[in-house]
Amino acid sequence: MSKIDELKTSLRTTRKPDDVIMAILASTSKTKIVKDPTVFHSAIFELSKNESWNGYLEDFFFDVSGISPFSDLLDQVLSRLETSCVLATPNPRYEEYDLQKDYLSISLNKFDASQQDCLKQMANKFEEILIPQ
Repeated sequence: MSKIDELKTSLRTTRKPDDVIMAILASTSKTKIVKDPTVFHSAIFELSKNESWNGYLEDFFFDVSGISPFSDLLDQVLSRLETSCVLATPNPRYEEYDLQKDYLSISLNKFDASQQDCLKQMANKFEEILIPQ
C-alpha cells in the first residue's frame, strides 16, 4: 500500500474531535442553527456532562470560570468547519449556520450503527438546548 493510500485509509477511519461535532450536526433534523458561539459551547458542554456520552466528547475541555463555558478545541473545530464552508454563514446578517449535510454526513461513516444511534440521541439533546420549546 502506498503512502497516499495509507493516508486515505487513515482519514476515512481515524476519528477526530471534528468528526464528533460533524456527526452530531449531521444527525440533527435542522438545516440551519443559530451562529452564537456562547450557545454552541454551552450546548456541547451540557452534552459532555452526560456520562454515557462522555467518551465522544472527552477531548473537549471547558473553562467554566467565565460567563459561559468555553472550549479552545471546540472553537478551533468550529473555525475549521466555517473555513471549509461546512458551516456556511450566508449574507446578509451572518446570524445562522447553514449546515452542509452532505459534507457533515461523511463523518458518520467513521462510527458503527450503535455509535450512530448514540450520536443521534446527542443531536436530539443538542437541538433541545439550542431551540428551547
